[in-house]
Formats: sequence, structure tokens, C-alpha cells
Amino acid sequence: MATRYLEAATTLAELHSRQNQAAETIWLCEMILARDSCWEEAYQLLMRAYADQSNRSQIVATYDRCVRNLRANLDMAPLPRTTEIFEAVKARFAR
Repeated sequence: MATRYLEAATTLAELHSRQNQAAETIWLCEMILARDSCWEEAYQLLMRAYADQSNRSQIVATYDRCVRNLRANLDMAPLPRTTEIFEAVKARFAR
């Protein structure tokens, strides 16, 4: 049952993301992560939403949070896709 919630909430967050509704995307992703702090799709969507808001510090904080939670709870690194998204959105704000 929990997995269905996470999948449905992720789908809804993706829809908000596609419609450039960053605040709604962020809210849903935070709700997802409150249930499962290792749900990587939520971190991926969060980083994109923060990029839409030009919030570089939150992009970095979100990725760091993902890395910490995955290491602490699963003893693993983020998926390559998560790191690719992080690098791509961070690069948009390179100084």
C-alpha cells in the first residue's frame, strides 16, 4: 500500500513539474520523502523544481540530503540518473 501511495504521489508531482508548477511539485515531493526518505524520484523532481525557481542552494542541499539518506539507510550511493540530474541542473547556475 505504501508503494502505491509513493508511485501515485510521484506521478502527480511529475504532472505538476511538467506544468511548471514548482511549488506544488516541491510540496508533493516533501510529502513523499516524509514517508520514504530514500525515494530517489522525489529528489530528482525536487532538484528540477528548485532549478525552475533558480534556487541553486536548494538544488545542492537536496542532492546532499539524498546522498546522506541513501548512505545512512541503505548504505548505497545515488543512482547515476540522480547524479546526472544534479550535475545538469547545477550547471545551469555555474558561476
